[in-house]
Amino acid sequence: GDNEVRERLAVLYADHYGRLDLAVAELEQMIQQPNQPAKLVVHWLNVLADLQVRGGAELEDIRETLHRIVDRDPKAAAAE
Repeated sequence: GDNEVRERLAVLYADHYGRLDLAVAELEQMIQQPNQPAKLVVHWLNVLADLQVRGGAELEDIRETLHRIVDRDPKAAAAE
């Protein structure tokens, strides 16, 4: 679906073009969409954290993303 394409686009921005900013913007738009299943939002937050780590983001930004995962779904975060 549309979200899968957008997720791939975000990964492409980050990994291929070195544009973590565009990747973050794309994922944030998806994360902020109303009525998304929590599981999907947690998945996107995990993707975001991965891209931040690979893209050399500030530790504080990465930590913030991980906190958002824990806040949304403590069990999923523990399992990661």
